[in-house]
Amino acid sequence: MQKQPQTLRKSEANLPLVAIVGRTNVGKSSLFNRIAGRQLAIVQPEHGTTVDRIGTTIRHKSGSFRLMDTGGFSFEKEVLFRNEINREVEKAIHDAKIILFVCDGKGGIHPQDELFAQKLRTRKKQVIVVVNKLDHHELYSDADQFYKLGYDQLIKISTAQGQGIAELVDTIARKLPESSGSTQVDYD
Repeated sequence: MQKQPQTLRKSEANLPLVAIVGRTNVGKSSLFNRIAGRQLAIVQPEHGTTVDRIGTTIRHKSGSFRLMDTGGFSFEKEVLFRNEINREVEKAIHDAKIILFVCDGKGGIHPQDELFAQKLRTRKKQVIVVVNKLDHHELYSDADQFYKLGYDQLIKISTAQGQGIAELVDTIARKLPESSGSTQVDYD
């Protein structure tokens, strides 16, 4: 199980939380590492690598926020540690001001994506659908199908190539509450 890479300072504990959620193997941990700018979360091709929440503080020219990676939420009963992982994801959703709902752009909309989108709609949270794994430009137009999940905000990215990450972070920063504070550190 992964542990928090750092202890939050008092000044960071009150920062708004941005939670990265979605089903398994959509690239949540890869996205977390890309935004963090360093390898904090373990990334493996096997399902269920991330089981705990892991977080770090992100500083942007428009403000700072805490970023949290989570394990893959599952509706399938036979998934190992499903209840524990789902409970951790639920905690992150509860605490988050902004939710990054990550989906796999190569595979299209998965039935679990639809179920998870319904679950998120019951919450009063800002949700950004992040369509990942768009490693080839021709996949970008196919990603528009993810608007069917019912959210207006959709960002297309490739964590493998770093495409769309700066746009995503800028979008998060624009949605931050004004109390998140400004900092001189810039995100590239």
